[in-house]
Amino acid sequence: MIGATQNACLYGVALEEGNGNYVIDVDGNKYLDFLSGAASNSIGYGRKDVVDTYAKTAMRLQHSCFVYNFNREAIELAEKLIDITPGNFEKKVLFGISGSSSIDGAIKVARKYTRKKGVISFNNSYHGSTGFAIQATHLINLTEGLFLDELDEGFYHVPFPIKEEDISDILLETETLLKKRIIGAFLVEPIQGDAGVLIPPNNFFKQLYNLLKEYDALFMVDEIQTGAGRTGKWWGIDNFDVVPDILICGKGISGGYAPISAVIGDGKIIDSLSKTQHLFTYSGHPPSCAVTKKVLDIIEQEKLMENALRIEILLRRELEKLKDYSVVKDFRGIGLMLGLEFAGESLAGLAAMRCVEYGLYPGYYGKYNEVLRLQPPLTLTEKEALWAAEIIKNVIEEIANKEVPKSCIEDYTKYACGSICSSCEPPNFDNLSMHLEKGD
Repeated sequence: MIGATQNACLYGVALEEGNGNYVIDVDGNKYLDFLSGAASNSIGYGRKDVVDTYAKTAMRLQHSCFVYNFNREAIELAEKLIDITPGNFEKKVLFGISGSSSIDGAIKVARKYTRKKGVISFNNSYHGSTGFAIQATHLINLTEGLFLDELDEGFYHVPFPIKEEDISDILLETETLLKKRIIGAFLVEPIQGDAGVLIPPNNFFKQLYNLLKEYDALFMVDEIQTGAGRTGKWWGIDNFDVVPDILICGKGISGGYAPISAVIGDGKIIDSLSKTQHLFTYSGHPPSCAVTKKVLDIIEQEKLMENALRIEILLRRELEKLKDYSVVKDFRGIGLMLGLEFAGESLAGLAAMRCVEYGLYPGYYGKYNEVLRLQPPLTLTEKEALWAAEIIKNVIEEIANKEVPKSCIEDYTKYACGSICSSCEPPNFDNLSMHLEKGD
């Protein structure tokens, strides 16, 4: 019934409802949510105040086609976004309806402003699946058979730095491209999400920014997954003390209550686009804008960024210990964008499946399904966090002791198509045979 391209199934679970920090499937099973609708449901579920905001706005004005007819809600949201994004310069906003659409908008802006076609992004990056966004993305399966290289040769990719010693080579490779005077912008994820929660050295982005300024190229930040308080600050780039020329946001800004995104940047750069070069019928949609401003106010007023940092400390204290197990390679992240890396292909996917059986609902990603994705709502409580950490510990012990039930492995191999990133390189389920030596 639904096209195969929109099935990146993790568990074969269909969700029916959500309440607080929990989701419930169509069979009535309840799970503590550690996926948050791919980092979108930032304030949990069932917020009557948010739903009422949408309903009241829609009852008064469900749609205005903002580009023809302004509305108050879009203006107020633009003011809020300008207020919370870094930079003391005059900023302007372009609204979109998905993260991908706003990545497209940012690339349009960069090309028009700099008069240079080239855009650099990182290997294994994910920026979306629409026209320009899919070409900035470096996941081969997403572009396979689309002939995008023949249509547009303006996209370049360089490695993402993990260690200090990576930096000089990456900057050198970047400068080689910049010297050709064809690069208008570098598009970055402050933390690479779908690649497996990869964090660069603290000083890298400053060095990259300074290099780009030497060649009059823009520094553009994709905050679709890292923004809206996810890392304990409004934006992931705030952790690196760099002010971008352009910031792109989506997902968590509306708490999952409305599909909306935005490009925020230096006004003179944003206004390089001519009239109607980036618009959508539903951009600036009044109820969506009202809801998004309400969600951002909730994150601020209820101190959810502070809560994210407090819960991170607790989870880090508990989960860092798991690196003592041979099957665990690393634990990393900032705020409530966390990843637990396994030392083996497909093991994170298997661990996630087992977590679901215990009532914890995480995600998993990375090139080989090797990273357990831990992105709960920012409203997660200490009690819930401790319970989740205990479940994860139990699951890792089962994997380490080869005690994963056969039924769990069978369900994983049957239902789990894997994340977008892992589908580049299909999981090698044969590697799981070692876990069949024990179990039911």
